[in-house]
Amino acid sequence: MANSLGYSVFLSTFEKQKSYLQGVGKNHPLVFVSLHIAEEFSDTYTKDMHAMCAWLNEEGFRIVADVSTKSLELFQVSSVREIAKLLDVYALRLDYGFDHAEMLALAKEMPIVLNASTIRVDEVEDLVREGKEILAMHNYYPRCETGLDEEYFLKITQSLQSAGIHVIAFIPGDVLKRGPIFEGLPTLEHHRHISPYAAFMELTLKYHVDQVFVGDPGISAYEIQRIQSYCDTGVIDIPATLKHAEHFYDKEVTCRIDSPSWIIRVEEARLLKKADEHIAPNNTTTREIGAITMDNDAYLRYAGEVQIVRSALPADNRVNVIGHVSPKDLSILKLIKGGMKIRFVREDM
Repeated sequence: MANSLGYSVFLSTFEKQKSYLQGVGKNHPLVFVSLHIAEEFSDTYTKDMHAMCAWLNEEGFRIVADVSTKSLELFQVSSVREIAKLLDVYALRLDYGFDHAEMLALAKEMPIVLNASTIRVDEVEDLVREGKEILAMHNYYPRCETGLDEEYFLKITQSLQSAGIHVIAFIPGDVLKRGPIFEGLPTLEHHRHISPYAAFMELTLKYHVDQVFVGDPGISAYEIQRIQSYCDTGVIDIPATLKHAEHFYDKEVTCRIDSPSWIIRVEEARLLKKADEHIAPNNTTTREIGAITMDNDAYLRYAGEVQIVRSALPADNRVNVIGHVSPKDLSILKLIKGGMKIRFVREDM
């Protein structure tokens, strides 16, 4: 199964984040904390940061602290080791200001996280060889149109993974977005306006990243539940509205192994149909991407067949449209391959 979801915690929104973070740390997920966000600096910054990290550790989270040479000034220490000890962090993400010798020395002592956008694999081979655990974290991008494109992201990610470096990327949240722009904090630009769950699934199944973090301060319980359900079971939830077949909600079914690219065929659907059940033609409209359909009696022995449309198809008077996948989750459909387990769940309203 996939790894559990990681989170980002900000000092300025920490009190608001506590409500959904409580209880989430039982599986010891990673949490990303930046120690050099200028707008968070205050006279009580180090005291407040220490209190926040203490709470996160008590809840079971493992802290990845983003540090720079500015962090040394703030905490009035001479090395990042002292910060790591003071805040009891699991790993350090080394931002600007550290030379290679410093990184190598630290890597021998604790997990370190490098900036995936700036490192060159040939320059960190000794870190991978001699370090305890080396990870690479992509940036998140607050401004619209500045997130990474697919080609560049894949090139960097695959290069790092081929060198034995685990890769981390960010998805946007759906509540309590990070200011001052409030447009989400994704790594990939095309994830900015889809659901966190859909972005997570794409990073996991299409791009094969090793760990996914929520970039924004907030993510809804509904989205966490969808992601955690997949991590625990490997079953892909499909948020949808079913108008005429509510009995299909929450049933685990299978994508037929011979499903073509334009539809997902639900393997068990006709088996669930009662022998004497009649399905009259109803709502036989154009089948848009995301349409959920059921063949009616006019399709004879195919009556009861359920499909999910991945490429638009014309109307057919033998095919009823019985529902639709949530618009923000449509990208999930292209990820589903033959033999995978899926489950329709109610769309979050």
